[in-house]
Amino acid sequence: MHTKLEILDESLRGKLKLLALLAPHIGRQGASNSGWCSEIGDVKLLHAQRQDTHLIMACSSGFSRRSVGYVGASDGWQDLMRDYKMDWEFRAAEERQHRADR
Repeated sequence: MHTKLEILDESLRGKLKLLALLAPHIGRQGASNSGWCSEIGDVKLLHAQRQDTHLIMACSSGFSRRSVGYVGASDGWQDLMRDYKMDWEFRAAEERQHRADR
């Protein structure tokens, strides 16, 4: 996906922040997925996995902050709905029976 944020109203410049929220439902299921922050060189990634299927998200301008969490407890929606800011930064949310070695 390619996106571009253009600010046409100059009074908003410097006031807006673009957030990307990924809620992976790999294999049409949200449960039993694992997620973690990873890097390839200087590129910061978000990585989700369910069994042998992987989903990786990156940003060409880089992420300034990243976090993964558990649905309903520490996920991005929970964080943003508190005060419309990204306050949390969790490195991993593992499906307990899957990849506990991260």
